Parts: sequence; C-alpha cells; structure tokens
Amino acid sequence: MAALHGKVVVLEFWATWCAPCVAEIPVLNSLRTATDPGKVVFLAVADQDAATVQPFLKTHPIDGWIGLDTEGKVFHSYGVEVRPATVVIGPNGRIVSSSVPPEQLHPEQLTALAEGRPVTLGGAVDPAVAAKLRTATASMMQQQGMVGDGVCATPTAMGVSVSVADLPAGTTDPETHIFPEGSGNIDITNASLKVLLAYGADIPSDRLNFVGEFPEKTFYNLHVHLGKASAQDRREAVLIAIKSATGIGIERKTETEKVLLLKALPGAQVHLDSSQVPGVAGYDTKNATLRCMNASMDESAKAFGTTLKIPVLNETELDGKLTLSLPVPRGDVAAVKSALEKQAGLTFVDAQRPIERFIITTEAK
Repeated sequence: MAALHGKVVVLEFWATWCAPCVAEIPVLNSLRTATDPGKVVFLAVADQDAATVQPFLKTHPIDGWIGLDTEGKVFHSYGVEVRPATVVIGPNGRIVSSSVPPEQLHPEQLTALAEGRPVTLGGAVDPAVAAKLRTATASMMQQQGMVGDGVCATPTAMGVSVSVADLPAGTTDPETHIFPEGSGNIDITNASLKVLLAYGADIPSDRLNFVGEFPEKTFYNLHVHLGKASAQDRREAVLIAIKSATGIGIERKTETEKVLLLKALPGAQVHLDSSQVPGVAGYDTKNATLRCMNASMDESAKAFGTTLKIPVLNETELDGKLTLSLPVPRGDVAAVKSALEKQAGLTFVDAQRPIERFIITTEAK
C-alpha cells in the first residue's frame, strides 16, 4: 500500500472479546500520540465484522487505522493464533519484531527505526503501566461475565474451579478463549475436555489417551490461580478439579521410551526475545504449520512433541521466548529438525527417558 511505503507500521491483532487486547488500547493510543504519523502508522486488525467492531469503538476509541479481516487471511499470513499480537514492520517492509508487546515499545525506538538508525526494540515495562494493564484486564473480564457465580473467578481469586459453560442451546462450536496470566495461572472459557487437560493441566496432547465415548457438545470454563505453586502441584489441583466436575477417570502409566531432547546450538540465544507476555505454541493441522508465538522453551518443546508425535523434552537451559512459523509435515522429524537448526539454532538428540501418559475414561474409578 502506497500510504505505508517507507514508514514503520505497528500492526496489532486484536478482538473485542479479548480482555488483554482491550487493556492495551490506551498504551497503543499513547504511542501513536508520541510519534510522528508521517513516520509511524498504527494499524489494528480484528477478524470480526463491522457490526461488532463499530459499536465497540464508540466506547473504546482506537487511534490509527482499523482493519477488518473477517476471513482471517491477514491473521494466517502473519501466523497469528493468539491475541493480542503485535508485529512491527520496518520502512523496508520487513518484519522487525513479532514478540515485543506495546507496553515494552517506546516512541524513541519507533522513531529511530523509521529514520533508519540502529535500534533494539523492547525494554522494561513501566510499573504504573503494568498495574493499569492488570486492572483493565480484570475489569474487562468482569464486564464480559467471565467472573463470579459458577462461570469463572476473577483473575486475582486464588484457587481452581471448573464449571459447565453457559451457552445457547444447540451450540456445537463456541469460541474458546484462553487467557494465560504467566507462571502457569490461566483462565479458559467455552472449552472442550481435551482443551482443559491440554492447556489447563498442561499435559501435551500426545500423552492423552481417551477411552470410551465423550460428550462432544459439553463445554467448560476453568479458572486456575495458585500463586507460586509448583508446576506439579498446579497440575494435580487442576486434575482433581476436572475429575470432580466432569466425572472422568484418570489413570497414569509411566514407561521408558524413545524421546527427543531439545538442545541449543551455539548462538541459539540470539533468536529469542525477552517478552514478558504469555505465549502459546502448537501445530496448525489445517495449514500444516508449526507455530510458536512468544513461547518459552518448555512450551515450544511440548508443541514440537505434539507435531512429531514423539515426546520432546527441553534441555536447552535457555531463557527467553521463541517466535517462528514452520510449514512442516506432521511427524517429519528430519524436516522439523532441519528447520529449527536453520531458523532458531535448536536441534534434537535421540534419548530414552521415563514418560508419563494419561488414560482418560468416561467413568471415574
């Protein structure tokens, strides 16, 4: 587009129902006010229709351009699966960053990028801004009916709860919303049992074995907020809550089997970002693409395992977040390994390790 040529474009993927997206609107508006519109353009893209977006903008105005991508083509082009997602494009039309959130961007950085000066995007988040984001997110979730009375507790409420989602009769494919809050705390709404186990209990989907017939039209809400609890304690608490609410049986089986160890090659750290925004990783079966968006090494390893149908264990000892999109066939270890070595400085090593698998049955035992 001629109007964008030679300018920095801050491309924000959002939705009216996404509480963190709405909380970031004032941050983006402040960035736009503090930058020269002749050098930096802000473009907010939603995959909803005008009838939904226009009324929302009357109460939550967004400074900058608004794009409606009802067919999801732009989302797909940029590999966006989780919202909010921020992509910064340089004056040359190339992506500079897809993992630095608005609260970590600074006006002087965007200006330097627009003027062709060397710059590293990102940095510390102003504590006052961070506090406002948390408050705004909690408020938005309350307004959306995601709190209280059997739906889902507020983000600050401690504990674990599971309830049946209150959906219109006949709903077969509701929008599932996943709100990670860092350190394993998460809120999930309108989700299937498989999603609760995979994302709530943090069990790689390739280690879940379902036996029997499961109701396909029952959807649940899950709230997990256990403060500084260990990952193991958090998983056990979530499994107890899911089992109690759904009546399923959960058996465990541990055997030593073939695994892939995720290792770092020299220089791997340079491919990672320091974003504090919770991430997600997974395999897009429709488009045969492995995607990581602000994903930690543990989250990435689980996604690699799901893609390859072989357990992948993280032994990189790396901090930071990984963002990449790899069009690779599912189950093709050689293709995934080659792509990771070239694009992320990561590799696989064959090994044998004890692996725990979960057998899910329709009746609790």
